[in-house]
Amino acid sequence: MHPRLQPIAVAAAAMGLASAASAQTLPGRDSQAWEPIGSAGGAQYYILPAHMEREGETVRLVVRATVAPMTGTANTVIARIVVDCAASAVSVGTAEFYGEPDGFQRTVEPVGDPVFRPAADPGQLLVIQHVCVG
Repeated sequence: MHPRLQPIAVAAAAMGLASAASAQTLPGRDSQAWEPIGSAGGAQYYILPAHMEREGETVRLVVRATVAPMTGTANTVIARIVVDCAASAVSVGTAEFYGEPDGFQRTVEPVGDPVFRPAADPGQLLVIQHVCVG
């Protein structure tokens, strides 16, 4: 795995995610609908506005983080996340990993109920800054 995607993978594991079948369930990484929101921690971050749902202080969305490719390692992760704007916390749902030149590598699915953790990763903080109003 690419070293700059390691914090994302560690966060997914810490939030109770387990490896699953290799089926892709999230929007494709090459979709033209991704909207760039900035860079943090050496990764470029994007969101899909059409997949964003806001309910009070809670925002559900799909995020893509991409770093420079290194052969044989994941350099892109697409994840369904939930942001609690009031608590500045994030829960990671399904995550899919892609690499170069092979493309799709694996899907990681959540196990159990969503777990919110305070945002500490620079990418999570960037997402919160972008989607939380106020």
